[in-house]
Amino acid sequence: LSLAPPFRLPSEVVASDIARIRDLGVEILCGRPVTAAPETLLENGFSGVFVACGFTQDATLDLEGGPLPNVIGALTFLRQIARGTPPPLGDRVVIIGGGNTAMDAARSAQRLTGRPSTVLYRRTRDEMPAEAEEVDALLMEGNVLQELVVPRRLQADGGILSGVECLRATPGAPDADGRRRPVPVEGSAFMIPATTVIEAVGQRPDTRFLDASRVVVRAVDGCVEAIQGTRTDVPRVHAGGDITRGPSIIIAASADGRAAAL
Repeated sequence: LSLAPPFRLPSEVVASDIARIRDLGVEILCGRPVTAAPETLLENGFSGVFVACGFTQDATLDLEGGPLPNVIGALTFLRQIARGTPPPLGDRVVIIGGGNTAMDAARSAQRLTGRPSTVLYRRTRDEMPAEAEEVDALLMEGNVLQELVVPRRLQADGGILSGVECLRATPGAPDADGRRRPVPVEGSAFMIPATTVIEAVGQRPDTRFLDASRVVVRAVDGCVEAIQGTRTDVPRVHAGGDITRGPSIIIAASADGRAAAL
């Protein structure tokens, strides 16, 4: 199941890649959740393990006024679309976030509603983590980007989402990553109507299967600690992709897989 929308990564391309991998002799077993440590697989006769479980869960904002129906994580939203069961969105979709996943969610929502999506980002366009071409495509398709906006509260009428209260922001001092920290401007509150809010503010991994493992998971970001490329502290256990890098692009994960194979 690919969460990348077909307008960005056509399903036939994904199917072709999977077929090529199968033709190499790879056996793919779906519906087999892994609950034991990688060491258990080694004990059961496998000669090596590559941990590449990715960042599969949505981070949330926990805005004041929530939780509410029609407030959904971007990964959950894209997963529903991929399964052919998109949720009802109404006619005013607001996406909170500035990464590639936010762009995918906004463009997908527009295709479902036939109306422009509105993306809220707390910094400037130049500081968005999304690829520039993805932002260009978002705007070329008629969607709206509101920069320097900090969502503060969800508004509901009779328990039904009706809008997002936001504050304007101004660039402040740089963060550790060099981007300027957005500083909310007091007294600048305004309301953006919304029938659906999609939160695309980050992703997190599910590494509970590593609780009993000697593989090191960093507390600061939830990533697996890789040493000497893709190696971990456990012999014959490698790791790569988002679980070692944080959310990134497909080609980076592919490169890690090739490195581990070699």
